[in-house]
Amino acid sequence: MKYDDSGDLMPYKEWDLESPNYQGPSLDLFPTGVGGVLYAPGQLSTEVLNQEVFLSLCPKADDVWLKAMSLLKGILCKKISKKTAPFWPIRISNNYELYKDNVI
Repeated sequence: MKYDDSGDLMPYKEWDLESPNYQGPSLDLFPTGVGGVLYAPGQLSTEVLNQEVFLSLCPKADDVWLKAMSLLKGILCKKISKKTAPFWPIRISNNYELYKDNVI
């Protein structure tokens, strides 16, 4: 996650995607599920299972929900390597891409 000079969170589009050359641990690393994310037991708030709240706040943004649930517990995130593995898209007809709602 990236902040402006006054400490306010910047829009997602302005973050350094993949956090190049940074591994953490940090509260500001934002795990996304496309490459796989492992949350150990106890690292997420018990609120994570509150389906009603999840669906009302961010029904199409599970990564945002999971990050918020880890922040509630003060959990630092860490990449297993400073370099992020490339993501190879799978092209299929009528494939819905969630990022179009969440980012674009």
